[in-house]
Amino acid sequence: MKPIFRYTDGNELYNAFIKEYEKNQVVELDRSLRNLNKKIADITISDYEREVSEDIVTFLTKKGFKVSDVDISLIVDDDNRLGVKKLLIEFEDMNYDKNLREATTIYIDDIILEKYNIDKEVIEIKY
Repeated sequence: MKPIFRYTDGNELYNAFIKEYEKNQVVELDRSLRNLNKKIADITISDYEREVSEDIVTFLTKKGFKVSDVDISLIVDDDNRLGVKKLLIEFEDMNYDKNLREATTIYIDDIILEKYNIDKEVIEIKY
C-alpha cells in the first residue's frame, strides 16, 4: 500500500510520534514482551491521532473557520510507513451554497496538503 501521508524529516508531529514510538519499543525489548508490540503501537497511534486532530483544529481556526470536530484515522502499512486512512473535518453552522462549498473544499484540500501533506482523496468535509 502506498502511503498517503507524505511526511518529511522536518515534520514536527511525525518526529514526535517516532520519538514516542521508539521509546515504547525500548520498553518492550527490555521486558521481552513481543506480543505487547502491537498494543503499544496502537496506543501511540491513538495519542498521535488526537494530537494531529487538535493541531488541525487550531490551524483551521486561525484561518477563520469554525471547526466543530476533526477526526483522523492513521494506518501503518506493510512497510511500517505511517499513512492517513481518513481525515474528517466538520464545520459548525456553515450554510454555504453549492458553489461556495466547492470553493471552500478546494481551499481546505490545498492548505491541508500544503501544511500536513495529506492528499485530498482521504479528506471528507462536513458542513
